[in-house]
Amino acid sequence: MSLSTLAALMLLVLLPVRGYGQDLSVFATGTVSEQLSDDTYVGPQGPYLDKPLAGTAIGINAGLSAVAANGVAVSVEFSTADLQVEQSGRLVGGRSTGELRDTLISGLIGARVRLASMSVTPLLGVTADVGGATRGNLTSDVGTFGVTGGVDFSPSSSAHVSFVATARYTYVFRPVSAAYAGIGPSIVRFGAGIRVRL
Repeated sequence: MSLSTLAALMLLVLLPVRGYGQDLSVFATGTVSEQLSDDTYVGPQGPYLDKPLAGTAIGINAGLSAVAANGVAVSVEFSTADLQVEQSGRLVGGRSTGELRDTLISGLIGARVRLASMSVTPLLGVTADVGGATRGNLTSDVGTFGVTGGVDFSPSSSAHVSFVATARYTYVFRPVSAAYAGIGPSIVRFGAGIRVRL
């Protein structure tokens, strides 16, 4: 799915929601991103690299969300994190720093549920991965399409600016070349930041 197609689809959804909605907002969070590994081809005895291009990195998540009067929620999000790991083996011709930047653009839909003083919004949708991986002078594809699910937590208030906490799980359909570097399909990101109502 191209970025232009994803953007057009989400606009088609956002505009009607705004028309019947009571809440349109932008948000930004700092995130802790965990890239899970695929150990099929990596490890001390592996044929390609001594360790996977996986681990924990710091990133950001930002986007636009709308909630209709009936609770239907739509969110368009941009999320990125930059991970670096020292690797050695055949794929890098000795030793090199592997870098993985998964930049995710997601269109999600769900429903807002009010629980006591909190609003909880489960979300599910599709994701375009426009990032890439580098090892020395070698650049490789890490996949272009995935699915994302998650949940937002925020106070149930009409305040113009409020706190928001996010959790996201993304499964990226990666090519086999990603497995050679130990890059798994699963990405987990937790964030905390602010939401501003428009």
